[in-house]
Amino acid sequence: MSISRQDSETVVHEFVGDVCEEILVLPGDHTNEAVVFFILTNKHSVRGFLDAGLLFLTEHNDSDSDSELSDEEEYYSLENAFPVKGNVIKHAYMHNAKFSITFEDESELIFKEVDDVTYFKVIKNETEKRTIKAG
Repeated sequence: MSISRQDSETVVHEFVGDVCEEILVLPGDHTNEAVVFFILTNKHSVRGFLDAGLLFLTEHNDSDSDSELSDEEEYYSLENAFPVKGNVIKHAYMHNAKFSITFEDESELIFKEVDDVTYFKVIKNETEKRTIKAG
């Protein structure tokens, strides 16, 4: 089943139960900014971004495609700072300009739009919170 969204409020049921393989972000000018993100699972390769309070998701055949990148840009894998390979997605939803993905180990990845900039943050569990610097 293909994933496609353009919503301000949605649950991405297609991700539930998928095994995460990698999450990539295209960093922006601000610390922890994600201009575009890719979520790669055992079933889906999805390109996404937030804009004007909306979540945009589309199935993408080649997540490593450099066709939209300038010479100075490159995707950043969150795997070193936030290991997700093999982790199963428990919930994925968009609400109040925030796209949240929760994993079975209770860790969470959040993309949140603030003043037209999308920031990302990792919550390892309820007591430990950490923000990852891209690049």
